[in-house]
Amino acid sequence: SKFHPELIPCAIYAGPVMVGFLMYCRDSEDQQYWLYRLMIDERHQRKGYGRTALLQLIEIVRALPNAPELNVGYDVGNDVAARLYKS
Repeated sequence: SKFHPELIPCAIYAGPVMVGFLMYCRDSEDQQYWLYRLMIDERHQRKGYGRTALLQLIEIVRALPNAPELNVGYDVGNDVAARLYKS
């Protein structure tokens, strides 16, 4: 976000412990909202933190003007990410 000020960084916490990070923005070219990063520390994966953070981000984006959807790009070979995003 230092080099791309349009990106909005968000820390993901479980109580007082930071367990991950996500970053999103409205792309200036297509005017769509995009999830650019979703990372959960490997020690905290498979505990539902990514899903919870994604659901919270969806609610944030829904409340924004002109935000009909949240787009995400991911490696199609990443089955875990595919299941999470499709769910």
